[in-house]
Amino acid sequence: MSVPKAPIRIFDSSINLITELDDYESAYFTRSWTGCGKFSIQTNYNTAHAPELQRGRLVMFAKDSHKVGIITSVKRQLGRDGRGSMMVTAD
Repeated sequence: MSVPKAPIRIFDSSINLITELDDYESAYFTRSWTGCGKFSIQTNYNTAHAPELQRGRLVMFAKDSHKVGIITSVKRQLGRDGRGSMMVTAD
């Protein structure tokens, strides 16, 4: 039995909710006392709402206003099976 993943909310730069992403492969968020924290979201590009992961957008983890980050880079990588297995990583 798998544990349901907490949704990741995606906002535009004006803080308008774009969508919620809950079908992702992996995600983490770490805080920092002395600087900016880090986060990463990895999902298959063909899942619903994955194309909404774009530079400049805000992401909120688990509906927690203390776990928010700005996407500064988006990387796409083809898998062994071609376009159907393309992975996208947002940091």
